[in-house]
Amino acid sequence: MPSLVSLRDHWRERLVSLAVAAACVAALFFNGTNLGVLSLTLALLTVALWGVLWWRGPTGLHVPKTGLIVAMLLYWTWLAITLIWNPVAYIGTTVGFWWQSLLPMGFIIMVLMAERARIAWPYLSAFTLLAGLGLGLHGGYQMFVLNQPPRSLFLDANMYAAMLNLIALPTAGYLLLRCLPGKTSRTLPTVLGAAFFLLVCGVMITRSRGSILTLFFGLGLLVACTYRHVPRRALAAVLALVFLAYAGAELGSQGGLTARFGTLSDPAAAGSERWLIWRQSWELLRQSPWWGAGVGLYPLVWARYRHPDDGSAGYFAHNDYLQLWIEAGLPGLVLFLAVLASAAWLFAHTLRNRNLPAADRVEAAGLFAGLAAIAMHALIEFPFYIPPILIVYGLMLARLQSLATSHGHVKSWVIRPAQYFSRGGFRTIVAATALLPLAYFASIVLSDLDMQRGVELAAQGHPDAADEVLARAMRLRPNSDSVPIARADLRRHVLGQNPALDAQQKAKLFEDADQLLARAERLNPLRPVTFLVRAELYRLNPGLAGTQWRDKVERSYRAALERNPRFYPARYLYGRFVLGLGDVPRARRILDEGASYGYAEDEGVAPYLLLTAELRERTGDVRGAEALRKRLAAYLAHRGDSDTFRPKAQPPLLMPDFTGTSPAIKSR
Repeated sequence: MPSLVSLRDHWRERLVSLAVAAACVAALFFNGTNLGVLSLTLALLTVALWGVLWWRGPTGLHVPKTGLIVAMLLYWTWLAITLIWNPVAYIGTTVGFWWQSLLPMGFIIMVLMAERARIAWPYLSAFTLLAGLGLGLHGGYQMFVLNQPPRSLFLDANMYAAMLNLIALPTAGYLLLRCLPGKTSRTLPTVLGAAFFLLVCGVMITRSRGSILTLFFGLGLLVACTYRHVPRRALAAVLALVFLAYAGAELGSQGGLTARFGTLSDPAAAGSERWLIWRQSWELLRQSPWWGAGVGLYPLVWARYRHPDDGSAGYFAHNDYLQLWIEAGLPGLVLFLAVLASAAWLFAHTLRNRNLPAADRVEAAGLFAGLAAIAMHALIEFPFYIPPILIVYGLMLARLQSLATSHGHVKSWVIRPAQYFSRGGFRTIVAATALLPLAYFASIVLSDLDMQRGVELAAQGHPDAADEVLARAMRLRPNSDSVPIARADLRRHVLGQNPALDAQQKAKLFEDADQLLARAERLNPLRPVTFLVRAELYRLNPGLAGTQWRDKVERSYRAALERNPRFYPARYLYGRFVLGLGDVPRARRILDEGASYGYAEDEGVAPYLLLTAELRERTGDVRGAEALRKRLAAYLAHRGDSDTFRPKAQPPLLMPDFTGTSPAIKSR
């Protein structure tokens, strides 16, 4: 009969596992801009981590002496150190450090639970499989019922397929494990085989070349590392399931899957956009190769280096190693590669360990196949910037380490807080240190809610109430530039909508707006929207801006475009401003300079392209105007008719292009 202590430990393991599972679920709903969801994810992992410390700390923490542990802790520490010179503290902390902390946090939680992971890992692995099946079925529903691209909760189909790969390859390992001699259950292999088939089908229907190739790469590793230990019929069954999934996707796409792979015969054409991104990213890297530009800042510092033919969303380098090098410097890249190399060394150690049971060897092979597939995929995409992938990757790294060290002679560091603190004292310290990040995450959530509420109140015509709510949001998140910009834009709007205000009131609103924009610029000198709102503030209030108001307006517009030449709201309004001065040739040059850029699908770009086309027509460039109208027709066909196709005298209050979340945290 189990003792009371073992039952208590059993439920503690379940609670910690539940917190980690809940964090994975929350991460699936993070779309790159809803920081409240990211904060909830981090808060759940923080609760799980400090829960393990609270539970295990008084009796001693046993940490294996492995290179993987050392590399992971050094990598995490380096990310924190880079915050010292990050020019945008808020993005560096939230979008950079804490976002990337999802990987080491998931890893460390599982490492600290390794000795008592008999409940945690089976629970988490089963949950991950069920989540993967849910994503796969959702993607299939999108494709076959809704006639939409299959991507489930992800914004990018490639990352959706990468997530399925990360789950499918370990599932194949567990399927092979259940086919080992001595395993009598027939139901479980059937269930795992069906799950593996559905996951692979989910990957195939995306027609993602990178995901399918890395799936084949991972399967090759799995077969090569297990063919001596598992029955040949089991390996044949796994390969047959993959073939059937491919054949089904090929039939469903009427030959489109194979045709898509045919484009790889010309790599230069198949990856033309990526070549552009990599070439220009290398130019960016040369500006700060040693210490990095700052974690989380790639989209902001990258904007001025983008090639005109690059039509991507511009948030990722499509090579995680290159982007990490740009953001965290050479030490960050080296330490991250050390994490991956240490995992590979541990797996090689399992293959050499003759004392390791065949079941553990096969399980390790499945885990490593999934890890290696994602590491390979990161050469051409951005899986290490996707929160649910980071969490699951960290859990799998810890499980691989546990298998590699469970039957060997690896020593452990034994950390005994009881030597220095009483049980109560240690737990007080744990609780206090947990409250710091939890309070930070709570402030982000509350500030995000207040920001949304403030925008709603402003749109409803309640500027005073909106400013009160936004002021509270700024107190909760004082190092963010988004809220000062929103409050400044609110004052700009009030000035424009209330011409009957007396001179003193107007001067006060103008001064407050100018000071708020100055604060936003100090907090984030890289964000172009700050300068755009300033330009509009000066343009609409020339008497308050001073005698040189025209020069101030133009300098602000140019400052916005210097930071991001593709920032079409600034280019559109700058062109209208110069056009209002009667300088048609210069207005056309300003607008034409941006027309050559490729833009991600965005209905907001239509007014800019329409105005540019009209100016081209007016100045005799009929062919150029027709080319832009064709682009407009493409947007219209994709998005449907809307009032965004009609230019407005000025953008609406708190328009997302003006005061939305920083591009550094938007997902593609």
